[in-house]
Amino acid sequence: MYLVSRGRARLLKPMSRKGRIPKVVGMLAIACSPLLLAACSSAAGSPSGSGSGSGLISTIESSHVMTFGAASYEPDNYQLPNGQWTGTVIAMANLLAKSFGAKAQFVNTSWANMVAGLQAGKYEFAIDLTETPAREQAIDFTVPVYTDLDALMVDPARTGIRSWAEATGKGKTICVDQGASPALTITKLHLAATITPLSSEDDCNLALIAGRTDSHDSGVYANAGFAEAHPGYKLIFPPSPIDTGPVAYGLPKDTPKSALQTINSHLQKLINEGEWVSISKRYKVVVPTSVAIQPVPEYVYKAENYGKK
Repeated sequence: MYLVSRGRARLLKPMSRKGRIPKVVGMLAIACSPLLLAACSSAAGSPSGSGSGSGLISTIESSHVMTFGAASYEPDNYQLPNGQWTGTVIAMANLLAKSFGAKAQFVNTSWANMVAGLQAGKYEFAIDLTETPAREQAIDFTVPVYTDLDALMVDPARTGIRSWAEATGKGKTICVDQGASPALTITKLHLAATITPLSSEDDCNLALIAGRTDSHDSGVYANAGFAEAHPGYKLIFPPSPIDTGPVAYGLPKDTPKSALQTINSHLQKLINEGEWVSISKRYKVVVPTSVAIQPVPEYVYKAENYGKK
């Protein structure tokens, strides 16, 4: 069974882009080649002078500040009307900074520019990234906080869809968040259904409500939160996992091993002490299987939310 899930239910309201940055996870918009990272970091004016990872721990301890690039993906990271960042992964970042005697500061970015901003030294950590082989070539990662899964969200009463085969067949449309990790994965499957990319989670959810698409492919935790808040919407899991991976904080490539070990030690201690479980309860997380069309594949029940390094 899931120990925790990734989705606080909130009613969807049309909103402007202000304060909500589209989730476009993982577009490796690499601004500089590895050989030019140091020069790019200097030119960008890193907030701590540690864009390449050098002296990261001493910089944090002396400045008492830990900077995170943040983009919106509820319930992990999102902004309140007053601009304050909140969410499960934000709360964990605050605790991580506190463990170093520092305060977390969040730098607004987009998912498309998250990695490039980290490489350019605009912040010391990239928040809430699924670890993939492609990203591992560009940046380093902490130990995982949890593991994500992929699922489709449908309105079975309107579409009649009740299975993966029906949702992905010819004549059906699947909305994806452009550039997001699930979008990149499902596109590679070459399904008979038409893949329709839009710019954000909200855009896909609105398209689903309006009947302009038959389903929305996204991370299971975000879709579970929406489904709970909007009775009638249900999740459908693929027969086998198609987009799953550990979610962690990103660091500049070639961060010194000693610095990475120190950060991992602090983060793992928080996880071992049950802080992630406590945070998840505080944000009233949703159990994905409670809003899923049955039968649910066995791998979903076996999914473990903390990942393995």
